[in-house]
Amino acid sequence: GDGSSGLVGGGQSWRAHWRQLSDYFKDCRTGQDGPCFNWEGPHLGRPPTRDDALRCAVSSRSLPRGWVREEPPPWARADAPHGYLSALLLCGARLAQSIDAARSAEASIDAARGAEGGGGRRLAPPQGGVRGTKALRSGQGPGAASWGLLVLSDAPAVPALAARLPALAGRVVDTAGAGQLGHSSFGRSCSSDRGCSRGPDPGGAWTRSLVDFYLAGAADGFVKGLFTSFLFATMRRNLLCCEPGAFVQWMAWYNLSRTHRDHPMKDRAFMDALARTSWADEKPVFAAASSADESSG
Repeated sequence: GDGSSGLVGGGQSWRAHWRQLSDYFKDCRTGQDGPCFNWEGPHLGRPPTRDDALRCAVSSRSLPRGWVREEPPPWARADAPHGYLSALLLCGARLAQSIDAARSAEASIDAARGAEGGGGRRLAPPQGGVRGTKALRSGQGPGAASWGLLVLSDAPAVPALAARLPALAGRVVDTAGAGQLGHSSFGRSCSSDRGCSRGPDPGGAWTRSLVDFYLAGAADGFVKGLFTSFLFATMRRNLLCCEPGAFVQWMAWYNLSRTHRDHPMKDRAFMDALARTSWADEKPVFAAASSADESSG
């Protein structure tokens, strides 16, 4: 069917939405109905797990010994439902933390050498960060929240859910305020709350793309889950990334039968889950599903 029987209700919590969206990222070889993907890495036939995420860290000599093996913070265990989305964000956070820890250690060594009258290179204040699919330099200095996640996605639900996660409060940045999401082959951009715009920069879609490229170009690290050409275009322009271990490429291809990027998606529940950015007592919007229906004639 078209998935309409599974439409999200207005009373759905963010945790229920999180679980629903994560279920769509299962491997197609599991035999599930509806949208799915073909996973190749870090595992063939299944998406990454929390254990994969906990191994995300830079390979820096300055990283304190045993850092990767340290007990993760409580939020890594219980704050969000387990699944692909949790693994992606946890990997980004751990990678950002490792960059911050390595730079803090380098700064301490440099300060100690300076106090002893020795040499050593001057280092910037600890920075760092990764963004669920890419990374961010916060530049806030010691004692503050020195890392953050810039979450870039064609699905508005992904950065919205990331920002809703209590453990990442105040650390998630997205570019929704720069404009709407567009399509590289069309002059139209549609938003679930603002309808469709047309023109040379429909709804600010091209402006938002430029902002995405600019911020991604200032990244210290990246974590990628699904196939995307955006990351490769970004890396040709990034002069800061990446030290060893700071470029994590998990990989899942879209499925030619279930989730083909160039074919209309008629599963309304899936489209609603991708577009939803609010929960509980707020009314659901099905603009993304309507767009798919329109394009299919």
